[in-house]
Amino acid sequence: MKRKGGGAATSPAAAAQESKKRTQPGGLLAASSPSDDDTSAAATAFRERAVFKVAILSRVLMLLIATFLGEMFSDFDDSTASSSSSSAALPTKLDGIVETSVGHLAKWDGVYFVDIAQHGYRFEHFHAFFPALPLAISFLNRTFLKVLWVKGFASEYNSAVMAGVFVTNAFFVLSAVELYRLSRLVVKKEIFATKTVLLYCLTPANIFMTAISAGNPRSHSLALASPALPPSLSPIALRRRFPQAALTFLAVWLGTALRCAVVVAPLVGYLTWSYLRYCSPTNPTRGQHEWCDAAVPNIYAYVQAKYWNVGFLNYYEPHQIPNFLLASPIVFLSAWGIFSFLRHFSLFTTSSSSSSSSSSSSSTTPSSSPPTSSSSSSSSTSMPTEPYLEAEMVPFVGYWAVLLVVGVLFMHVQVITRFLSACPALYWFCANFYDGTGDVSSTTTKPKNESEAAKEERRRKRRRSRKVRSWMQYLIAFYFLAYTLIGALLFCNFYPWT
Repeated sequence: MKRKGGGAATSPAAAAQESKKRTQPGGLLAASSPSDDDTSAAATAFRERAVFKVAILSRVLMLLIATFLGEMFSDFDDSTASSSSSSAALPTKLDGIVETSVGHLAKWDGVYFVDIAQHGYRFEHFHAFFPALPLAISFLNRTFLKVLWVKGFASEYNSAVMAGVFVTNAFFVLSAVELYRLSRLVVKKEIFATKTVLLYCLTPANIFMTAISAGNPRSHSLALASPALPPSLSPIALRRRFPQAALTFLAVWLGTALRCAVVVAPLVGYLTWSYLRYCSPTNPTRGQHEWCDAAVPNIYAYVQAKYWNVGFLNYYEPHQIPNFLLASPIVFLSAWGIFSFLRHFSLFTTSSSSSSSSSSSSSTTPSSSPPTSSSSSSSSTSMPTEPYLEAEMVPFVGYWAVLLVVGVLFMHVQVITRFLSACPALYWFCANFYDGTGDVSSTTTKPKNESEAAKEERRRKRRRSRKVRSWMQYLIAFYFLAYTLIGALLFCNFYPWT
């Protein structure tokens, strides 16, 4: 039966069923949210807005946790913070609110960033802190928030603290959206990209993503700069004739070089500005700065080595064992993820080369009968279904490996948690355990004509893989949440947690 307008009539039973579906929990959300297969611009915008909201919610929760834990206990050592804010006039009511709510987030590196935003690089050792975050804090504090300290509603220091907390948390929200976009671009799986962002919002370096720290600007810049890493050349391009392949090679690597130059340019500019400031021939204090006469003058490397004893194996001392234990979870996860990736691709390359060599030798040998489908498929090698083991991950895992080596061998090892927490591959590796497609060491290859013993061995490995994945889901969640809470408790009360 048709309506006058030509639409199909809805029976009362169907209408009741639809009404029941919409009144069930999640019914409206399911009706309004796009499906995982929907790649339209509207669906993508909807998901990005959801990621944006989740990231904001995670920052609000972290601010509440930091405020609660910061007020519960007294600071272990607040001499640096006190000296930075001692120039303030009589505290106002707004000063008290700021110090109670977000003042706990201006600890450790945050003290330096706020001071640089207010007064510039007053001392040589301040150059261990890059200027991007202080510039953003200074801009916000001297434009939109200027009325607060000019009119006496709050001190300039507390106004700068508010600006710093806003900037770092805004950068985190932006980095979450960028990580979501990057995950969709690289992995091409909507659910996997969503789980990656959720893990990022629960990062073990959560307190550094909320406090005034360089972690958030670095996370955002890394998410933007990651595509600048060298991409793998397409096999189709390599199969072209020589002139076309050469042009493709040059175009890819010239583009990569330009993108890397854009990423490195701010660092070069900062080092050049520092050299001109301290090492100019007209500077009367030039002789006081010994780094000016180095073969490659680098104030950042000099300050890190002189004031923080950063260098190759400098941190390998017996009394630093607790800091190595503190960094051990992120080091273990990173090493596992990197070696799993390398192991898989070494096995895949070996099996692919042996398969291609055997097929080429068989093609040159006359045969009275064509090869059967079973024999050809038994020698075939297929890529895994695990998103983390896709070939597109090569530059990101390589970058992750470089960060791990630098962090373990050269840096203060306790900062490696926040150092590696800006690496996208870390969250892709962890998200793979929640993806449900198998362990990162398993493949989709199913040899035909295998014996019963081989089948049983494969089933045993699959059961073991599922058990490992189940345990890792709990361990990763526990690690992320425990470091979030412990880090907030220690950092906000000026206890060692850097």
